[in-house]
Amino acid sequence: MDFQYLLIGLILCEVFEFVWQKGDTFKSYIQNLFYMYKDGLLFFILLHPSFFFILYCIFGLGFESGILYLIAIFKFFDIGTKLSVLKKLDAKEDLGEFAVMFRNDFKMTNAIKLTPMLIYVGSFYLFLSFMG
Repeated sequence: MDFQYLLIGLILCEVFEFVWQKGDTFKSYIQNLFYMYKDGLLFFILLHPSFFFILYCIFGLGFESGILYLIAIFKFFDIGTKLSVLKKLDAKEDLGEFAVMFRNDFKMTNAIKLTPMLIYVGSFYLFLSFMG
């Protein structure tokens, strides 16, 4: 199997997620997520193709690796945290620990938004280097 195609596939999924999750500040980032969330829960979840890509690598291709399991778990918690915050925002409930960030509306640079992509792609590359 050509592992570079798998790496390119994950990179494309992560770039897609980076592009649609836009926002220059934390508040605008959350508002953009909320806009997508209002279109439907399933739609919002489907906007995270890298999660499904990792699941495909684990279950579809049979790659059993602690690294892939960790990536899947982190992606699951990432989506779950976003959904939790968006659900509270929708119900006009207290945002808990996120209220301070929402109130202060700190600037979100591209470096901050690219960090998960670098971690996931780097971890996946590490996995592939052990496979190859």
